[in-house]
Amino acid sequence: MKNAPGFIFDMDGTLVDSMPFHTRSWQLLLAERGVQMSVGEIERRNHGILPEVVRKMLGANLSDAEVTAIGEQKEALFRQIFGPHLQLLPGCRAFLEAAGQLGIPMALATMANQVNVGFTLDGLGMRGYFKILVGEEDVQQGKPSPEVFLKAAQGLQRSPEECIVFEDSHSGLQAAQRAGMKVVLINTSLESPLPGSSAAVHLCAKNYLGITPDQFIGNS
Repeated sequence: MKNAPGFIFDMDGTLVDSMPFHTRSWQLLLAERGVQMSVGEIERRNHGILPEVVRKMLGANLSDAEVTAIGEQKEALFRQIFGPHLQLLPGCRAFLEAAGQLGIPMALATMANQVNVGFTLDGLGMRGYFKILVGEEDVQQGKPSPEVFLKAAQGLQRSPEECIVFEDSHSGLQAAQRAGMKVVLINTSLESPLPGSSAAVHLCAKNYLGITPDQFIGNS
């Protein structure tokens, strides 16, 4: 489709309802290390690239080697407990298929690392939908920095104003807003956007049932 907008998707919480399993894997890892932390506090700290998150959870004085080892342990635990539950949100595959048929270029822009991206996309047979993949290894700053979305837009050869971001988190919403992009809020994690961010939110939906790609054409 000529002049089609670019669709940019977060992964965890947006394509798959995985955030509770990330929280659970952190609970288990922290408990193993004798650290007690509430679910709410884990969720509050669990934003950004993985090395940042590890230090938020376990201390800024960790060495780089310790951070890498802990991060790998946490993500392996996540894949182990989420694997049996790996599935797309309702309506997601049909939405992506319809977008592809309309010629809408799509990117994945996530704070997940390559291993988790492969685990999710290849486990669900979804890699072919995305022209561009931007992950943790491709950015210097995690969300709410707009870097991941701006890189995805560049890869799609679209200006920020021509892109629509599909997101589930406050940090992702802030990142998209800072990038100058409109947002479709898939509220697996949020009930409502942050105060002051509603201007960036084109639509809030629980999943992809009842929404179609063509309703966003002309709204980028």
